[in-house]
Amino acid sequence: MDALFRDQEKHDTALLNEGAHARIVGAFEGANYEARGYYRPQADCIMFTRDNIPFCLVCRRAIEQILDLYARA
Repeated sequence: MDALFRDQEKHDTALLNEGAHARIVGAFEGANYEARGYYRPQADCIMFTRDNIPFCLVCRRAIEQILDLYARA
């Protein structure tokens, strides 16, 4: 089962990080565990695929804003 998971992870990472839209902020359909009707801000993010990649730019900005909000309080 672990080998199958690693193979799927490699496939997903290659597919989402080597295309024309890799690392571009936009509106990519397929989020919230649904294939249609929900959008994510980048093609790949740890919040989307759980691959060995960082948070996307939008998630990072949101995390920084929340940390800054609580750090000032």
